[in-house]
Amino acid sequence: MSNNCISISKITTCIIFIILILICDNVKSQIYYRKGGNINIAFNILYVNGNDTTRSELFLNSSGKQWNIYTGNSKQKTIINDSWAIEWKRGEYKNNNLVTQETGVKENSEKIFLHPPRFQEYTILEFCPFPLVEFPLKIGIEWSWELEGIGQNTNNHYYKAIKRKQKYPTTVKNHYRVTRIVNYYLPQEQKNIECFEIEAIGITKYGKTYLKTFFSHFYGFVYLEFKTLNNETFTFSLKEYNSTHVFEIQNKNK
Repeated sequence: MSNNCISISKITTCIIFIILILICDNVKSQIYYRKGGNINIAFNILYVNGNDTTRSELFLNSSGKQWNIYTGNSKQKTIINDSWAIEWKRGEYKNNNLVTQETGVKENSEKIFLHPPRFQEYTILEFCPFPLVEFPLKIGIEWSWELEGIGQNTNNHYYKAIKRKQKYPTTVKNHYRVTRIVNYYLPQEQKNIECFEIEAIGITKYGKTYLKTFFSHFYGFVYLEFKTLNNETFTFSLKEYNSTHVFEIQNKNK
């Protein structure tokens, strides 16, 4: 074989390797979006408040619709680039009602940001670090992010959530650190999947909050443990991830 053939073979191998890297990066940044299809995710929820423990389910749906939000004092919604609207759903079994709320997820080759639910008891999570990863992930790397202007209206429902007499707006200053690689057992696959463990602390005028997440490059955030200003703990554990199946909320009283 001539030297020219060997050189061409090496170049071809390098090109294929680069293409595979690009494909992997693209897959990594499209966990919560599928063109022309839905992403449906089911979480088991464990809520602990003192000696009281409640178990429930929460569902996340991403239909690929762009995420539009109000920014500043604007009366018109602004499209957020690389972002998709998501809908959180929960069944109210006592009255056979379905509670839903829209938030969003931002994902690209640099980061994935997931806005948690904020209806009813989940309102308090606005003061916690939000699920956020910045790529590339490796043990020991750190990053920071801030959420400004929570509670600018003194009649805001956030004040009821944190049970404080003081009413002043606050910024949540969040700091994240990748601590280790862990195994998470995914019931859907009946096996352990490898994840990065990320710990975060949020500093507010009212005190500190905490978040621990397990992040998988294929399934996204599979475990989220929020610790709130009220010393409550919300734990989200991924039960099922499916790009086609629509989860039906069954009435457990039947």
